[in-house]
Amino acid sequence: MPAERPDAELTFAIDKGWQEPAPAGRSGISPERRFIDDTIAIVGIAGVMPQSADLSEYWDNLKNGRDMVTEIPRDRWIWEDVHGDPVKEINKSYSKWGGFMKEVDKFDSLFFGITPREAQMMDPQQRLFIETVWTAIEDSGHKVSDLSGTRTGLFVGVSSKDYIDVLSEHQTSLDGYSASGNSHSILANRISFLFNLRGPSAPIDTACSSSLIALHRAIESIHTGSSDMAIVGGVQVMLTSVAHISLSSAGMLSPDGKCKTFDKNANGYVRGEGVGAILIKRLSQAVADGNPIYAVIKATAENHGGRVTNLTAPNPKAQTELLIEAYQKAQIDPGTVGYIECHGTGTSLGDPIEIQALKKSFGDLYQQHGMPAPLKPHCGLSAVKTNIGHLEPAAGIASLLKVLLAMKHRQIPALLHLKELNPYVDLSGSPFYIVDKTTPWAAACAPDGTALPLRAGVSSFGWGGANAHVVLEEYIAPKPVAPVQTQAEQIVVLSAKNEERLRAYAASLLAHVRTHAVELDALAYTLQVGRDPVEERLAIVTRSIAELTEQLDRFVAAQGEVPGLYCARVARKGADQNRNDDISRGTHDMAKAWVTGAEIDWSRLHTSGERLKRLSLPTYPFARERHWIETAAAPKTDKPAARVSVLHAPEVGTVLAHPVWVDAAGAVAAPAPADTMVQHVVVLCDLPHLDIDRFRSSAPEIGQITRLALPQSLSAAERYRAAAVASFERLQAVLQARVKGKVLFQIAVGCEGADTLMAGLSGLIRSARLEQPGLIGQLVLIGDAADERTLAARLRACRAAPAEALFRCEGEQLRVLRWQEASLRAEARIAIRDRGVYLITGGLGGLGLTFAREILRQTPSARIVFTGRSPLTDEKREAIERLASPLLVPSSQLMYQSLDLNSADAVDALIKEIVNRYGALHGVIHSAGMTHDSMIVNKSAATFAEVLEPKVTGTFHLDQATSELDLDFLVLFSSVSAAMGNVGQADYATANAFMDQFAQRRNALASAGQRRGHAVSINWPLWEEGGMQIAPKARARLLEATGMLPMSTGNGLRAFYGALDLHAGQAMVMEGQVKRLRRLLFPGTARDETAASERRTAGAVARLNVDTLRQLVLADLRGFKSKGI
Repeated sequence: MPAERPDAELTFAIDKGWQEPAPAGRSGISPERRFIDDTIAIVGIAGVMPQSADLSEYWDNLKNGRDMVTEIPRDRWIWEDVHGDPVKEINKSYSKWGGFMKEVDKFDSLFFGITPREAQMMDPQQRLFIETVWTAIEDSGHKVSDLSGTRTGLFVGVSSKDYIDVLSEHQTSLDGYSASGNSHSILANRISFLFNLRGPSAPIDTACSSSLIALHRAIESIHTGSSDMAIVGGVQVMLTSVAHISLSSAGMLSPDGKCKTFDKNANGYVRGEGVGAILIKRLSQAVADGNPIYAVIKATAENHGGRVTNLTAPNPKAQTELLIEAYQKAQIDPGTVGYIECHGTGTSLGDPIEIQALKKSFGDLYQQHGMPAPLKPHCGLSAVKTNIGHLEPAAGIASLLKVLLAMKHRQIPALLHLKELNPYVDLSGSPFYIVDKTTPWAAACAPDGTALPLRAGVSSFGWGGANAHVVLEEYIAPKPVAPVQTQAEQIVVLSAKNEERLRAYAASLLAHVRTHAVELDALAYTLQVGRDPVEERLAIVTRSIAELTEQLDRFVAAQGEVPGLYCARVARKGADQNRNDDISRGTHDMAKAWVTGAEIDWSRLHTSGERLKRLSLPTYPFARERHWIETAAAPKTDKPAARVSVLHAPEVGTVLAHPVWVDAAGAVAAPAPADTMVQHVVVLCDLPHLDIDRFRSSAPEIGQITRLALPQSLSAAERYRAAAVASFERLQAVLQARVKGKVLFQIAVGCEGADTLMAGLSGLIRSARLEQPGLIGQLVLIGDAADERTLAARLRACRAAPAEALFRCEGEQLRVLRWQEASLRAEARIAIRDRGVYLITGGLGGLGLTFAREILRQTPSARIVFTGRSPLTDEKREAIERLASPLLVPSSQLMYQSLDLNSADAVDALIKEIVNRYGALHGVIHSAGMTHDSMIVNKSAATFAEVLEPKVTGTFHLDQATSELDLDFLVLFSSVSAAMGNVGQADYATANAFMDQFAQRRNALASAGQRRGHAVSINWPLWEEGGMQIAPKARARLLEATGMLPMSTGNGLRAFYGALDLHAGQAMVMEGQVKRLRRLLFPGTARDETAASERRTAGAVARLNVDTLRQLVLADLRGFKSKGI
């Protein structure tokens, strides 16, 4: 086992003292209960299911009748290697199907204080369950530290241990972490340890019934006093083919990947994976604590089938006894049960037996209540396994969560794949009917006509004979006697480990308030008392949900200073960390104090009127960091499944990243001595509110100051082009002077409204830094509120960080740009409409045809319009025919039009022609561009301006012409040169960087209702086919120097979808040796284990250091002659 580690590494990342254990009989959350009852409430829920990242997506998939079963992803195992008839060949499986989650390799280890090395060795089932439990607790309106020291039990259904097999098969060096990381006992116990839970902590393995039996044991624990509350769940992740092979040999799996519960042609089940958790407590305590209550548990029961025909055969008598016991304990009228979520595995034997037991048990229950058989069915039957497969130990929690969501929405989702009822499934004379379509869930009525709560049952039957059933009832809250007395202003607080996570958190809250009717006071109260504060903090003083929506929208879009909004980062051991703040101060003062580290007793703000309720609100958005074994050798096995899956193989692939602004405190050192710079040049780019004489007086150390004044009558594109050319000319003059020594060249531009586009000048700065190592070039974005003295101070601070090329000044805070890795989901797709209409600029070059082919491959009925500078020729007609013919698409669906993107009238006329001809335009891919390579000192201003036109003027004209259209997307093809600079291509980098800023600006306009459709600018690298290409020798040098490879078409298309799926305005893509690319783009993050102490302070914020890149790429970039896209 590993040596004992410091406490800082043993506790998760919130530095808060744990509470002492609560006195016996109390929960540690609310005052002592006045009475005890045996009814248990479900107060918090969370889960990740196949093709469903959260429960909201899970419900959307269920209510719409989607089948989430897919072919086995290649990042699990190569199914072709083991596909075959197990009767004829050993170690073969006839099933290539399953229900799979997304991103099982991702985990926010730093949030929980777990080192990357330990996280890498942990079974992903452990990692997923930790995050899911945290989410379930927050969903209840409690912060996790509320449970610290309490008698909170933890019971989890878990069976498989695939990850330890993966570690062993791939010759991973095993250590103590691999032992604890793959132990089922530790799966439960680690959470109790991390969160300081003092109740029972146990894994439960009864196969398919594990998670429902875990619930039964948890409730028993509460009733006996071992627990005051409990967390219950289940988890399964499938990583190897072993179980598929074994179950195929037993004939238990469906060959066609369809779970046909109750159907005549049912032929077995489909394996699935998922994770779910709930928080339960006594109903009286839940009401006292103001928790959201999803349902109450009226009863649970468990038994075993005993000795039957064989080990895995179900026992109808045992199932009948189980159901009768559960409903007798629940003491409810069987005629008021409206729904049963069946075990329903889709087997020809198991399904009829389950129906037989239901009919017999409810017939007996009707007799016990002195009731005749119902005249018509009143209780629906369905099974979620037809949607997601059989999650085995997590099957019960998946079913339970489905019923809770169905109760919440008062709809019962349909049973899928039922075409003809199994003749042995006879429902006549019973209260049951099959739910064959999503159906409203109507409540039963009492004899006096009063509506009763919705009631349901959930069954899980283990293949070894262990059975469980749960009876649920809707909770109907009493109406409040009097309205809650609230304050006029509320303080809404959020916090996260870094700014990128904080903005993601704010975005999820924004989406929630836009789609849910919520009371501001309850929302503020829940976030104040129900979330543990961490370093990066946001406090919003607001008077209404409408105002809060606007404030969140502006914060998410990074639109400068927002009234009533306060944001700061708290040092882990800052001076204010333990300061208690006086709540008698005004709301704005309290908000400022909290974001700087003060501890505020929020509950004292809410003491008048009725007690506020805790709401189910968006929970912490964990960082998606990959933690997986890295293997250099092939698996050590002779089994047929020896080929390495993508998930386990050495990583050569694609990295997707997006920019984030972070505090510059770590980048800014002590001010550099004045004599280290032989020349200091500042360009004030269109900052009319500044007086140049006052600025000169405030910054006497600056040798040369140039002011660029731009006419206000110019369009945004014209202003940018003028600023770029003038800045180029000033920079060129400095470089042509060939000054010996370090030269500091700073450009100051605005950063509010349309001025945000000026950040694109960073492409010029970055390229100049690469061409002339003696130049320290910096672009500084400054707000309109900054005066001459403030600007001078900011420029001095920037000078102290010579490695940085781009800064943003927001109030008192100086920020720098970093890159944050984003997950690249294999299944990410955009919806290409049937008969959709799409415009691709840039002619019929390689990339234009590549993306046209992909659109037509998805939707052969799509219509595509290509544009280029030159007229239609026979060669272009042949290219269109070559595109259409293999896809069996009529060439009449494809149109080519010559277009001058520099002409607003021409662009506008084309868009109108497209709409008139096809009725709509749904998406635009702008891939036009041009290059004229030469160093800055040799380049002419006219050439520089010409290169800007397609990407600057063309982008602006396309946006103006489509501003009133209901676009689905606008994709701008930019280049990594915009983010990194490029030798000889300063103009091209400047043009592409404009695109990056324009996409973000357009999304801000869309949020304000002035545009429709998402815009993204993709920073593409070199491509193997089409667009920018390099010679084989240059390719080899690029790989050796940087780990980069040209983008393959398949990975490029996947990255295209991933960039759109990211919902950010800018995305950078690189292909190559992933570890090296991550070191290149993200030094100092979780992937660099030598910087562990820095990581815990800085979180997972990615960094791009231009000086580092210069050392790696300068020599190679000089040898690349690239074609613009």
